[in-house]
Amino acid sequence: MEIAIALFLIASVFVFVRMYTVSTQQNGAPTVTENMKAVLATSKGFQHLVSYADNGFEPGTLTIQRGETVRFANNSSAELRVQALPWDGKIYPRGAENPCHQSALDSCTMLQPMEFWEFTFDATGVWAYSNNGNAQLRGVITVKE
Repeated sequence: MEIAIALFLIASVFVFVRMYTVSTQQNGAPTVTENMKAVLATSKGFQHLVSYADNGFEPGTLTIQRGETVRFANNSSAELRVQALPWDGKIYPRGAENPCHQSALDSCTMLQPMEFWEFTFDATGVWAYSNNGNAQLRGVITVKE
């Protein structure tokens, strides 16, 4: 009787895993692109998530501590390039690690749908950003000491 129960449990687990695998493949689960592999290879984790959808950034405003990392996830149907905007005459400082533009707060590349980019905020202040492809859609991050 114990052997029959054990075999039943093993078979149940196998069927569940098989159904889950087929289901996620049929539902178009995102694949890990080369860009995402590169981000994940250097990632130290993130404390906050900003999602970009077809109607903009969510949350639109965020308050974090200096040294915390934000993951910007493209959950829209279009490309996304996170890029700093001037706010009250200031723009996020330029960094040595990201020399592609006037600010370190720049993904430097277009993120395809379901891709993401991570940024660690080392400068305190109020920092605005937008999607370079649609500058009307903006967000603001306040970084406190």
